[in-house]
Amino acid sequence: MLAYSGYLAGFETIADVMAEPAFAALARQFLANEASDSVAAPAEFDLEEYQRQLLERFSNRALRHRTWQIAMDGSQKIPQRWLGTLRHQLQSGGSIDLLTFALACWIRYVSAVDDAGNAIEVSDPLARQLKSICDSCGDNTYELATAFLQFAPVFGDDLQHSQRLHSALTAWLASLKEQGVLPALQTRLEESLA
Repeated sequence: MLAYSGYLAGFETIADVMAEPAFAALARQFLANEASDSVAAPAEFDLEEYQRQLLERFSNRALRHRTWQIAMDGSQKIPQRWLGTLRHQLQSGGSIDLLTFALACWIRYVSAVDDAGNAIEVSDPLARQLKSICDSCGDNTYELATAFLQFAPVFGDDLQHSQRLHSALTAWLASLKEQGVLPALQTRLEESLA
């Protein structure tokens, strides 16, 4: 999530991303809500302390975790790292707002153009297929969400049937297209605090 959104917004490392208040708030909210909702931690495990340690690690400037490097091979990582949580949230009626933000950022990333209009060298075994989907849909965010959710090598066969997911993903793709990653995220955070 931080790698794709941060890279698109022009940040080199995860620590740089975390220095931006909106991205730090994104990480805190995701860990406290969507991620923790799907974790069955043992009773003695301090989930809040673990989240605090993760945020501290992400913010550590001595760790030079580059956004571009972490963003590599997303088509292989996303099914394992995000989609189980996403399915849990959909089944339980939980929030999917930040997960769909992350997915929208990944889709923007595989389009091979960042928020400043610069070309991205996408390193992913399915890069050509993913870019082809982006190119075939053009600026139509509804069709883009549909095409990606139907892309079974990443999303399987079930997620394409979720209207809730489709609507949320379409909305984020439209916001990213109109505003860019950081302004879209800032707007959403302001709305959630209002």
